[in-house]
Amino acid sequence: MVLIPGGTFSMGGDDDQAWRDEYPKHEVVVDSFWMDVQGG
Repeated sequence: MVLIPGGTFSMGGDDDQAWRDEYPKHEVVVDSFWMDVQGG
């Protein structure tokens, strides 16, 4: 398992190329989480 660190990012559209359901652009906070590593 590896820890994926949390962070903040902007999600959504802010120009005329975005889909109607992508507005408004807003800040999203994601908590840290653990993810399994697939062996190779």
